Amino acid sequence: ISSWDCRDLRFVAEKLSKERRFLALSFRQGPRKGQKGVYKIFKDKGGDDSTADDLRAVAEAGRIIEAFNMHNDAISAVQGAEARRRVYLNQPEVWSMDSKPILVEPFIEGNYAKFNSNSGWVSEDNEYRLMQALSHFSYHFTNGTRLLCDLQGGGYATRFVLTDPAMLSVSKEYGQTDGGLKFMRNFFAHHRCNKYCDKGWQCLAGVRPEFQPRMGTSFLRPKATGRSTAFDAIRNKHFHR
Repeated sequence: ISSWDCRDLRFVAEKLSKERRFLALSFRQGPRKGQKGVYKIFKDKGGDDSTADDLRAVAEAGRIIEAFNMHNDAISAVQGAEARRRVYLNQPEVWSMDSKPILVEPFIEGNYAKFNSNSGWVSEDNEYRLMQALSHFSYHFTNGTRLLCDLQGGGYATRFVLTDPAMLSVSKEYGQTDGGLKFMRNFFAHHRCNKYCDKGWQCLAGVRPEFQPRMGTSFLRPKATGRSTAFDAIRNKHFHR
């Protein structure tokens, strides 16, 4: 999991829309001096709650990804087995702007893509099958209580770098993007196991689609209008939330 010490960093905001919804930054000093970053502003009124939900989701995602990497490393260590790409997760820092919390993290360069969503949409690109297996693994690893999804980020030759994932849970404990068991059932209704999925992993078998999934992130609270990053505005219209 990647992270950085932001205590000695200063940033400069770059307004990318009149509504100030899509914002970028550049680090002026410290270990990331000269590098790009993004910060996320929550456009609903529950900014503090949304920040806490996001941080808890990221923490749980990091725990799952660490276990997934260990699983894949063990398989890759077998003589003659295919070397599997490692998965990394951007870990955001909480900063303050105009007394409001914002989440800051490094900008992901290069080949950025959406791998799946929190409502069951799945990319058909075979290059991203490992990401679909990660979502399936998360359900098995948590004994059917959680599902890591809304996976997006950079896909490279030897690794994936993820940002801003969502966590589904039976208890709906991860805020606006946690659609609970209904969204988990919809994920498995559209999921097709691939060579990276283990036949012994738990799943929700026999489920049928309950609603039409969408590529963009789905939010559950009526007052929430979403959140966005600089990449969303620049690279892909489907990322407007």
